[in-house]
Amino acid sequence: MVKHTIHINPIIKFLFKNYFKKILKKNFSAIFLKGNSKCLEAINLSKTEKIPIVFTMNHTNWWDGILVPYLAYCHYKLKGFVLMEYKQLKDHPYFNKIGAIPIIREDPRKSFASLKFCINNLNNTSKCLFIFPQGELVYKEKQPLIFFTGAAYIIEKLKKSILININTYIKYKSEQYPYIYIDIFKVREIYIDETFNRKIFTLKTEEEYNNERKKFNIEFEKDELKGYEIILKGRKSIDKRWK
Repeated sequence: MVKHTIHINPIIKFLFKNYFKKILKKNFSAIFLKGNSKCLEAINLSKTEKIPIVFTMNHTNWWDGILVPYLAYCHYKLKGFVLMEYKQLKDHPYFNKIGAIPIIREDPRKSFASLKFCINNLNNTSKCLFIFPQGELVYKEKQPLIFFTGAAYIIEKLKKSILININTYIKYKSEQYPYIYIDIFKVREIYIDETFNRKIFTLKTEEEYNNERKKFNIEFEKDELKGYEIILKGRKSIDKRWK
């Protein structure tokens, strides 16, 4: 049975904050972030005006499950939760203690119950929700990204929210360990009126994500990435540790 509760254990949250940071530093050369200032402005607006934030993020690898709490709790120090596949949550039940809400995408009735639970907990607050519009882990080799309408449903019912779109990439360069690039490529306030259409909104968001991914890959191949800043220094390659 799926239980819709938000129970954040402060002790477990504290322990996992340190664990997530440690495991990222151990497995990556560095984490780069783009769009930090716009995101901070949106977070300040959310706190001042009590506007909920919906973070949408691609889900193309296992590390996304670590990046979300790292961004939420370590980097931005937010109050919020994340929608997580029920089958993944069953395998990793500790996420229940740090703000994960189960969703069964295969069952429309139960899926909508999860979405409505999120809406009720977000409405007229400065809390945030992280959601993966792909609905499940879809490995990066499968392109283009295809989204479900869950995020659009939440945004529609909230009437007023801040939407923050994030693309993440794991890339190897000359180092032994890969780099993580987090691209906060779009931040905007959303006000819903009678013209809003969930399907059209989802298709447009999907297109924006795929265009940004193409743009990133071209710039990465040309070594012309701009606007990224290091937010976490990781592990040095063996050759550099011996220097």
